[in-house]
Amino acid sequence: MMVRSVMRSLATVWLTAVILASGLASAAPPTNDTARRVVHLLDYIGVDYGATVENGAVVDEVEYREQLEFAGRVDEALTELGVPIDAPLRIDLQALREAIELRRSADEVARRSRGLAKAARERFDLHALPPRLPSPQRAKELYAQACASCHGPEGRGDGALAGTMNPPPADLSDRKRMLALSLFDLYSTISRGIDGTAMQGFAERLSEAELYDLAFLVGTIPFDPREIEEGRELLQLRPARVAELAPNLAALVERSPAEVVQDPQDLSILAFVRSQPDALAKGSLPIEVARQRLAESRQAWEQGQTRRALDLAVSAYLDGFEAVEPIMNSTAPELRQDLERRFFDHRRLLQQGAAMAAVQAAYDELDRGLEAADTHLRGGIGFAALFASALTIVTREGFEAVLIVAAIVALLTRAGRRDALRYVHAGWTGALVAGGATWLAVHSLIRVSGAQRELVEGASALLATGVLFYASFWLLSKAEAARWQEFLDRHIRAALSTGSVVTLSVVTFVAVYREALETALFFEALWAQAGAGAARPIALGVAAGTAVLVLLVAAVLYLGHRLPIPAFFAASSILLYALALVLAGQGIAAFQEAGWLPVTWVSFPRIDWLGVRPTVQGLAVQGALLALGLGALLWLVIKRLAHPQGKERLQ
Repeated sequence: MMVRSVMRSLATVWLTAVILASGLASAAPPTNDTARRVVHLLDYIGVDYGATVENGAVVDEVEYREQLEFAGRVDEALTELGVPIDAPLRIDLQALREAIELRRSADEVARRSRGLAKAARERFDLHALPPRLPSPQRAKELYAQACASCHGPEGRGDGALAGTMNPPPADLSDRKRMLALSLFDLYSTISRGIDGTAMQGFAERLSEAELYDLAFLVGTIPFDPREIEEGRELLQLRPARVAELAPNLAALVERSPAEVVQDPQDLSILAFVRSQPDALAKGSLPIEVARQRLAESRQAWEQGQTRRALDLAVSAYLDGFEAVEPIMNSTAPELRQDLERRFFDHRRLLQQGAAMAAVQAAYDELDRGLEAADTHLRGGIGFAALFASALTIVTREGFEAVLIVAAIVALLTRAGRRDALRYVHAGWTGALVAGGATWLAVHSLIRVSGAQRELVEGASALLATGVLFYASFWLLSKAEAARWQEFLDRHIRAALSTGSVVTLSVVTFVAVYREALETALFFEALWAQAGAGAARPIALGVAAGTAVLVLLVAAVLYLGHRLPIPAFFAASSILLYALALVLAGQGIAAFQEAGWLPVTWVSFPRIDWLGVRPTVQGLAVQGALLALGLGALLWLVIKRLAHPQGKERLQ
């Protein structure tokens, strides 16, 4: 009964953490959705106003009234978002509405609407970055499925259903109109649709990554294939030019060609980069996310927004740099460790309210380190590095989970309860499914930040720590053969009927779930970093890592069958206790990465595979757990020495 009580209490803690993280994730979308509607409407005004007014006269009354209506909707949305009437956004919006009412030039209206859209993105923290590098191949599949029937196979608005629509579908090959649109504009339109037309939004049907896939494809339709090929050749001759046109992926997404193009050759280069975005951001997307978040964090700090600056600094690490850690571990481990420490030191300065000069110096050091990592990754990831990264991910993430599951299987087998193994297998297979489902949900259904993900992982690790510590103590107390037999007769035989087998599923589920989710996220990042040609080395690395884990399971089961009962129980107790120490360190580190616990560095060896990090907080928890274990062992020894007759009877 005590085992079930402890397990249920710990499970409740973990589930509470998951629910809290989910609640945090679901609290943000309504505001973000309204803010995105603001940007979408402003972009639409900036592009379409020119077709409604010419030389101060309205040439399309219906479209002109729509422009006024959209400006009014923006005003309503800003009210809904709580933007004061005297805020710069509202003042600039009023100026835009007056420009439309006075039928000012298309250039002026476009300039004002673009400026407002940019200000709104900054005000509401709308990041114009795809979650991964857009996939041209996936975009073609999506276009054929969702767009071709209306817009036509070449985007000319002549699809099979076009004749049934009023107004007709847009001509995506209309060069003048399309060059005025940024990729973010296209993403917004594809996501939300256009009111009063047959163009419905796809946000409910496609993931954010797929929406960006389509946006990049649609953004290349106005360009001739020969123009795109010319851009590829020009980029080889003038590689520095693309950095001036689009210094990073965010700039490529947010700026329209009309804003940045200086000559036809520039247009060709942008056309090629839109068609093959990996030419711009191959291997550097997570680093770019980290640098962008850090820049926004510094800006927020300068404006006195401490909480926002901290949140962005946490996001820079968890939503950016953490994704490349497996690769950096294989190719530049010292740089990876140095950057991790710099991230924590930068956040500590923000939390302490340090002087601006100190914060600026820490930011500059961190940015230089990220630039070095970016340069390193842009050099390409070779076969050996990809293989080693995949092998490391599989073995590191699977090590603790496999040991826990194997130890439980060995215990049940040794106890003669093979019929209970199905509950263990249900636990770990269910965790794999849940981990995959969570990964899909993160990309398609909800928006979970890196901090929220770390909270779930940290709670899972600490739950597993409690379970394993209790289990190790329990096993040690039954280490004598007669005690084990007595326990079997009195408790295990009735385990299935009392429902405690659910505990087995909970233990294996918790052990495997966090590793499954993290493994999926790491492999997604590895694949995005590597690009084409990565399948073979990654597959070989996965196969090698899986083989290592299989050998580990075989070794545990082999020893479990052959060790004498006392030695088997003692070994199992030591193994589970060691895993509890490892997971305790990992759980504290996860909460530190999420910004929920402070980080105080000390001079101490770092041993990642043992969960040992040189921080006061992590070492204190592991030290306390170690002391508790030694205390429990001493208590058992004293108890047995105090009852020698019982020991003799049980021998």
